[in-house]
Amino acid sequence: MKKSNYIVTVTYGDRWHLLKKALYSAKNEGFDRAVVVDNGAKIDISQLTKDEFGDFVDVVIMGKNTGSAGGFKAGMQRAIDLDADFLMLLDDDNELQPGCLDSLSLAYQESALSVPQNSLAVLAYRSDRQTDVAANIPFNGMNGNCAAFFGFHFLEVPFKLFRRTSVGRRWIARRPILPRVVVAIAPYSGMYFHQSVLKLHGLPNARFILYADDTDFSYRLTRAGGEIVLATKAKLIDLELSWNVKARFSNTFDAILLGDSDFRAFYSTRNRAYFEENYSEDFKLIRNVNKFIYLTALYLRSIAVGRKARFTLLIQAIRDGEAGRLGEHPDFLLN
Repeated sequence: MKKSNYIVTVTYGDRWHLLKKALYSAKNEGFDRAVVVDNGAKIDISQLTKDEFGDFVDVVIMGKNTGSAGGFKAGMQRAIDLDADFLMLLDDDNELQPGCLDSLSLAYQESALSVPQNSLAVLAYRSDRQTDVAANIPFNGMNGNCAAFFGFHFLEVPFKLFRRTSVGRRWIARRPILPRVVVAIAPYSGMYFHQSVLKLHGLPNARFILYADDTDFSYRLTRAGGEIVLATKAKLIDLELSWNVKARFSNTFDAILLGDSDFRAFYSTRNRAYFEENYSEDFKLIRNVNKFIYLTALYLRSIAVGRKARFTLLIQAIRDGEAGRLGEHPDFLLN
């Protein structure tokens, strides 16, 4: 019997121009159906998808914006209710490239020879932000280093300085892109897995609201002994640039200090602090050292760029996260 492949995506606001491209790419790749979560969209997603795609799209109407965590949780549950065998998670601005599903399926089949399907996921490749991972460069950001603080670890500083040198840049440029790389954490975007993963490891935690909910969701699988495999021949692209990607800033401090939204800065910082606090129990001392160095440098940078108010907000977000205060914050309500 043929196994069914479902897309799950979440949309909000007025993003039909992006969502339509994402859905067409999924349909062209041979997916059987798409579950679209209307997370407080300002347009009639149900009518638009019906007119454009007919029965290919099933719409879940949330009635308001519940964040990515609540949206993807509802979408995954709906896919299970519709008896989906395999799910692929997408942001509403992700466009699958030709051959993506075939490459994912092949990578999945080969990995499933040694990993149970309820503990396995494969991940499509985004070259604009996963090149380090694909080339298996050390400290690539998807290794789940629980001793780090916001991705900073003092032991990694020599390598990060080295990679900025001409020798380091040449060394990195010569690194081949590997066909598959095992990672510890992954974004929702491009994650493909059997529905049994959700039954064993659970749905996303809706209390995250948005940001780091995908990190928590994926790390539950790998922390329990499962495996996530980045399949670099399965390609997808982002149609919209993320608010704080490094391409917009010269360093990560500026990304978080100068990014254009206190709302996004608060939730991303709070949730990452919560995740690290709850998964770093064996590395508390080292993480605290990294935390001190990172926050000292961040404070000095905030003075230099005139963003002390943003720094104060980030400190409050870290305190909330480490204290386990999740959920929607009254000062940063979802539209």
